[in-house]
Amino acid sequence: MTIPRPAPGDRRVHPPGPTDPPDPPDLAAPRATAAGFPRGHGRTTRPAAAVVAAGLLAVALVGVFARLPTAAAFWLAALWLVWAGGLAWALTRRPVSLAFTVLAGWQFVYLVIGATTATFAGQTEIGSWVFREGVTPGVRMVAVCFAAVWAGAAALHLVGHGRPHGTRPAGARPAPVPRPVGLTARRLDRWAAALVVVGAVSLVLYVRLAGASLADLNVIGGSAVYGDLGRAGEGAAVKYFKTMNELAGVALVLLAYRFVVVSRRHWARPVLIGVVAAGMLIMSGGRAWLFVPALAAGLVVWRCSSARWTRQPRRWLVLAGAAAFVLAAFVGGVRGQSGDRQLDTDALAAKEVIGIFPPTAGLAETMPRQMDHLGPASYLELVALPVPRALWPDKPDTVLGDVQLAIFGKGIGASFGFHGELYVAFGMLGVVLGSFLFGLVYEAAWRALVRARRLDAVLLLSVALAVLLQIFSRGYVAGQLAGQFGLVLGTVIVAVLLRRGGPAPADPS
Repeated sequence: MTIPRPAPGDRRVHPPGPTDPPDPPDLAAPRATAAGFPRGHGRTTRPAAAVVAAGLLAVALVGVFARLPTAAAFWLAALWLVWAGGLAWALTRRPVSLAFTVLAGWQFVYLVIGATTATFAGQTEIGSWVFREGVTPGVRMVAVCFAAVWAGAAALHLVGHGRPHGTRPAGARPAPVPRPVGLTARRLDRWAAALVVVGAVSLVLYVRLAGASLADLNVIGGSAVYGDLGRAGEGAAVKYFKTMNELAGVALVLLAYRFVVVSRRHWARPVLIGVVAAGMLIMSGGRAWLFVPALAAGLVVWRCSSARWTRQPRRWLVLAGAAAFVLAAFVGGVRGQSGDRQLDTDALAAKEVIGIFPPTAGLAETMPRQMDHLGPASYLELVALPVPRALWPDKPDTVLGDVQLAIFGKGIGASFGFHGELYVAFGMLGVVLGSFLFGLVYEAAWRALVRARRLDAVLLLSVALAVLLQIFSRGYVAGQLAGQFGLVLGTVIVAVLLRRGGPAPADPS
C-alpha cells in the first residue's frame, strides 16, 4: 500500500509513511530533564509585561502622591513599592512562598491601608488620641521594616538559587509527606479529644482561680467586657493555666490533617471535637488564639496533602484572607462594644483596617522626644516572665507598658508590632537589623518546611511559622511567646509521640 505524499505547499497533516524521515525537533517545545519535568516548567516570566506594569504603577504613584509634601510622598511611595515588590516576589517563588505572602497580606490590611489614609488625611487617630507629627516618621518606619524583612528573605534565596526543595526543577511541587505507620483516624481523634479535655480543665481553673466566672470569659455572647477577666486575675499566678488552653489549637491542627490526609469517614466525632476546640479558643475574644493554630493547620494541610486543590495556593490564600478579615473584624468589634451586641458592620470594618499604624505614629512622636530608647529591656523579659509572682512578688511589669503610659497616659492594650518594639529598643538601626534577621529566620523556616519529609517536622515548622507571624504582627515578643506556650508544648508532645510510633514509609520519589 502506498501512502500519498503531500503536494508542495500542502500544510495539511498527513500520517508519516514508513520511509519518511523523522520530523525535525520542535525547538520551541520545552525539553525534558532527567527528573521527568520539562525544562522551564512552571516559569511564567514575561519581562516586557513586568516592565510595563512597574512603569504604570510608578506613574500612578507619582500622579496620586504629587499633591502631598515631598517627604510624605516619598515614604508613602516607597512603602507601596516595597510592599508590592515583596508580594510579587513571594508569589513568583516555586513553590509560592505562602508564609511570606501571608505576612504581606497582614502588612497590607493592618499597616499599608492605615499609613495611606493617615498620610492623605495628615493625621491618624485611635480612640480619642490624634497624632499628626508622627505620621510621616511612622510611614518611614514601616517602609524600612518591610524592606529589611524582604531583603532578609531574598538573601536566603541566594543560596541554592531559590530552590527550597533541593535539586527538583523550579516548577515542581514538593512531594507529599508520607503518613507515619500506625497513624489512624481513630488515633488522631483520641489525641485531639485528650488535648481538648486538658485545655478545658486548664481554662476552668484559670477562671475560677481568678475569682471570676465563665460569663466573664465569654465576651462574644455574654455580658462581659473585653479585659474584665484579665484585670480580675492580676497579681495571681493563674495565667499559666490560660496558656494551656492553646492545647485546643493543637487539636485543630491534628483534625485538619485527619480530614484532608487520613480519612473523612466517621466525621461526626471529630467535627464535634473541632467545634468545641474552636469555641474554647475564640470565646475569650483573643483572635490570635484561633488564628495562629488555623494558619498552622493550613500549612500542614498544604504540605502533606496531594489533593488537586492544594496546587492552587493563590486562590485559597485570597479566600482564607477574606474569611480571616471578616472574623477578625467581627470579634474585634464585638469585644469593644460594652453592653451592646448590635453590630455596626461599617464601624467594625473601619476599626479593623486602621490596624496598628496609629500606635506606630504615636511611638514616632514620643521617642526619642519625650523618652529615650529602652535598649534590650523588653527582650530580657523572656527570662523574667516565666517566674510566677508567687515566687517573685516584686516582679516588674513589662517596660512596653511604660511606653503606653508615655503615649496614651494609660494602658489601652495597643499593639506596636515587631517593628515598634525594635524601634522602642534600638531606634531605626534596630528596625533595620532586627527586621532583616526576622526575614532571614522566617524564610528559613519556610524552606525547611518545604524540604521536610517527616510529619513531626512538618508540625513543628508549621507552628513555628504561625507563631513567628503572630510575633511580627503584635510585638511584645516575650508576652507572645508566653501566650503561645501551650500550642508549642502540645505540638512538641505530639511530635514525640509520632516519632515513637514507628518510622515513616520510604518516600516513593
